[in-house]
Amino acid sequence: MNINEIDDFKNINDNHGHDVGDKVLQYVANVLLDCFRTSDYVCRIGGDEFAAALFFEGGKGTDFMYERAQEIHGRIMDALMSGDLAATISMGVYATENKTLSFEQMYKEAE
Repeated sequence: MNINEIDDFKNINDNHGHDVGDKVLQYVANVLLDCFRTSDYVCRIGGDEFAAALFFEGGKGTDFMYERAQEIHGRIMDALMSGDLAATISMGVYATENKTLSFEQMYKEAE
C-alpha cells in the first residue's frame, strides 16, 4: 500500500485556477496508471491523494516491497517533472505480508 499526494496542490489551484488543477490531477492519475502493473490497484481517494495497493507472491519480503515502491516513486517523479504541468508528489509506504489488515489500517500506517 502506498499513498501519493500532490505537493502544494492548493497553490496550483490558487495561482493557476481550478482548470489547471484539474489537468494536474488528470496528468498525475495517468502517470500513476502508467507506473503500476495491471494487477495493482490505483485510485484517487479524494482531493490530491491517491492510493495504490500492490500484491506480490509470497516470500518476496517487505524489503523487496519497499524497493519496488522506491522504484515507482522515481518513475513517477521523472514523468511528472518532464511534463508541461510539472508537479511533485509525496509518498508514504506500508509493506506487509499480513493479509488480515483492513484498508483503513494500512492507509493509516502508510500515512
